[in-house]
Amino acid sequence: MPIHGLYQRDHVMEASVEINDIHQRNIDMLAQSLQESGVLHQDFGELDETAQRAIIAQEGAISANYPGTLVPYFTIEKIASDTVIMAGVNQLRAMPVGYVRKIGLTDVETVAAQYNLAAATVLILGGPSHVNGRRELQTVTLPYRLHVEIAYDDKKG
Repeated sequence: MPIHGLYQRDHVMEASVEINDIHQRNIDMLAQSLQESGVLHQDFGELDETAQRAIIAQEGAISANYPGTLVPYFTIEKIASDTVIMAGVNQLRAMPVGYVRKIGLTDVETVAAQYNLAAATVLILGGPSHVNGRRELQTVTLPYRLHVEIAYDDKKG
């Protein structure tokens, strides 16, 4: 059961997120906390090598925590002129982890003028990963990154 609410899929869109050096450090600390608490699994989604290679062919790599780890706490906040994603192991430890710049193909300011917005999903991916090698899968370490989905609802409704 999702802990951040249930949203109609046709009212949820992927967000483009800008991450600066401070955000990246916060994401790395969050990933470390999730790993230490046993929440961030690193079993490649229990996929066999053939299935991993299929994902690598599409995505370039597969994270050990595939298909991603749901961040325990997240929200979006308007800070100055930015829409900021706050995330953490809980609300008390939430830190800024990125700026929402687009929702779907539209800039966040345009969407926010017409719709109420909420963070629907924040997944963390990256870290130890597999990529294709000449004969076998190679293990590499990629920067942790976020996959963010934003729910929206008409302000008039």
